[in-house]
Amino acid sequence: MTSLLSRQIRTPGACAVRPAARPARRQAAAAAGDRGADPAARVSLALPVVRCCSFGSLHTTPPGIPGSFDLSGYRQVLTWPTAVLFANTVGISLLKTIISLALAVLFGWIIARTNTPARGALRC
Repeated sequence: MTSLLSRQIRTPGACAVRPAARPARRQAAAAAGDRGADPAARVSLALPVVRCCSFGSLHTTPPGIPGSFDLSGYRQVLTWPTAVLFANTVGISLLKTIISLALAVLFGWIIARTNTPARGALRC
């Protein structure tokens, strides 16, 4: 006696995945290599943000109050304790990345090259 699931799997083409149909406009844009907005629109949206950030980081007083432009804010932030915090952050990030990469390679090798139980459930 065969179950419904085994009949579906054995049927040719039952597991085939068909790509979803795209509208003609999107298909033509994908074929032409269009990736979204044009560069001029991207620059016009990003320029005010960059301008505000650079103005605010170089100005010595809050907006609307007369002041001067200098690097005193950066001088206050770039101190030894800040450098230690940055080094700790980078070190921890690198360590976590190396451990994650090693585990991913190990598990990938186990799934691909060994005869583990339930291997089919783990494959995409």
